[in-house]
Amino acid sequence: MKNRRVNHKQISPMLLLPVLLFCFPAAVEAEGHEYRIEELARLALEAERETASARFDLEEAEFLYRSRFGIFTPSVTTGTSLSQKNYIPETGPVTADLSGTLAFSLSPEKIFTLSGRELALLEEKQKFAELTVSLQYRMIEAAQRLLLLQEQTSLSRRQLETAEKQVDLAMMDWEDGRISRYDLLSARISYQEKLPVHQGLLLELQQQKERVARLAGIPAEEAENVKVLPPEQREIPLLPPGEKLQQLIEESREMVELRLSEERIHHSLKERKSRFLPAASASISHSLSVPLETGEPVQQTPLSWSLSVSVDLSDMLPWSDYRSGNRALEMELEKTIYERARQKEEMESQAGYLSRKIEQSAMSLENAETRVELAEQFLSITEEEFEAGRKQLLELEDARIKLAEAELNLLSRRYDRLSYIMELRKYLGLPPF
Repeated sequence: MKNRRVNHKQISPMLLLPVLLFCFPAAVEAEGHEYRIEELARLALEAERETASARFDLEEAEFLYRSRFGIFTPSVTTGTSLSQKNYIPETGPVTADLSGTLAFSLSPEKIFTLSGRELALLEEKQKFAELTVSLQYRMIEAAQRLLLLQEQTSLSRRQLETAEKQVDLAMMDWEDGRISRYDLLSARISYQEKLPVHQGLLLELQQQKERVARLAGIPAEEAENVKVLPPEQREIPLLPPGEKLQQLIEESREMVELRLSEERIHHSLKERKSRFLPAASASISHSLSVPLETGEPVQQTPLSWSLSVSVDLSDMLPWSDYRSGNRALEMELEKTIYERARQKEEMESQAGYLSRKIEQSAMSLENAETRVELAEQFLSITEEEFEAGRKQLLELEDARIKLAEAELNLLSRRYDRLSYIMELRKYLGLPPF
């Protein structure tokens, strides 16, 4: 049996219909809700599903900081009591005893409460900023993955349709005796190999759409129609203008957290050492007795005041844990200082590694752009050959698939470069855009 390729003029018009639909897929694709990556990042913050608790903690810390001087407010107490003295056989009048006291106290604990609330506010601000930035980057990573899956699924669908057409043409050639059964089975195997790959991509695409919709607060029933568009800003800068890498490392989340830990330990040490400072209190009181029958005061105590100063010396006892507690805090402080220096070196190394990966991704991106240009030239030549009758329709489809694969490779290289840039900016604690 002699193998011979079928000429494109022998293809029936019914067989050309799916080919035309394949050549113009935009006419049959379902419309969806299009979102740019920047918009999805904003929607993720507005959803407030994960930031609500952190926002409440931050608002509470801000309230405590604003009202921090309220701990020095003097206490005012008033009281009244009814009494009656009985003199046998007579009964004395009912008397109302009124009293009032104004007291003020000052202790080291109250003084250190001020700085403690300021530290707590800084920690909550840092925690909230870290959560919001992390949520944005999670949304961006999910959206980038969905964008790549969209293109991969589109290419897989086109490859599957081409494989199906090849099976149909192989069946026609086999029935006409132009090819062997081996060639027919080969075409069917190629189709069966592509089918589960396409089905797997469709499943992963749907799962990724649901994840993006969940992070962005989009209703679950609209997840099926979510479609991601590339960011408007084609090139995200590595670093903000005028900023240096060393400065950004010092201001990064990890370094700020370690500095706050140092300040918290310093605060605890000072607070423990303040136990030997005196605590002072002052009070003014006044009272009077009023018979309920006459309503005029019959007994009035003079205005009295008191001033006291006290010092707690229990930490000076030999069995006190004061010294051991101080030593534990000092060791923790030394450990934190060492950890901050080590973290700085590690961040410099990691930032340098990511910078080199970004440079390599730029070279890969340039190669991918060249591949797309060559694929476009190849498709243009194939189209000219097809119109002249020297190329088969499937050869034209193969050229289009090659161009689609080159474009997908270009998108993957852009995805890799953007991922490295985002990873570096996230590592330095910078916003994504």
